Amino acid sequence: MHPKPYFRRPGALHAGPFPGGRAGLDPVLRIVGLCLLAIAGFAFHQLFHRIHTDVAHATTIGGMLIGATGFASASLGAAMAMLGGHLLDPVRISGRWQGRDGD
Repeated sequence: MHPKPYFRRPGALHAGPFPGGRAGLDPVLRIVGLCLLAIAGFAFHQLFHRIHTDVAHATTIGGMLIGATGFASASLGAAMAMLGGHLLDPVRISGRWQGRDGD
């Protein structure tokens, strides 16, 4: 028998994803998300100039690390800036995606 999906009761006070209801953490997470987006912009700017200034450009580990840093910062930054304290909220799972008995 599979457990029921976890979701918040209707009418329950939202305390955020953190125990103890740290209500002041939402703006902090959004600001950190914006900072990560700025880091991503800087990383992509550096990568662009690294590629377009060299006449004979070869792929290097440094270029790959800059690209990976930009991608990770952009992904996490966008999620944190948009969702803030709701980043780790539980969601209701449709019955279609729940396991069946005997699986």
